[in-house]
Amino acid sequence: MMKRERLTRIGRIFVEGTLVDRAVEAAARDALALHKRAGVPVVVCRGGKVVTVSARALLRRRSAAPRRFRGIRAAAKSVGA
Repeated sequence: MMKRERLTRIGRIFVEGTLVDRAVEAAARDALALHKRAGVPVVVCRGGKVVTVSARALLRRRSAAPRRFRGIRAAAKSVGA
């Protein structure tokens, strides 16, 4: 196993995950806002099928959803420690 001190700066950023999560969440919010302003549905995969969903519905659902990546980040930290 790799010790935490040996991780590069970028390695620490990925293990911690906070900056990466924030960047991905901001990009998703921006993309959904753009779709909403343009009145264009968002293409997603649900149940193995490609479907279109209104950006408004996704924004409502997103605000109610819990954070999904806590467990993954915790597991990555234990590997890097």
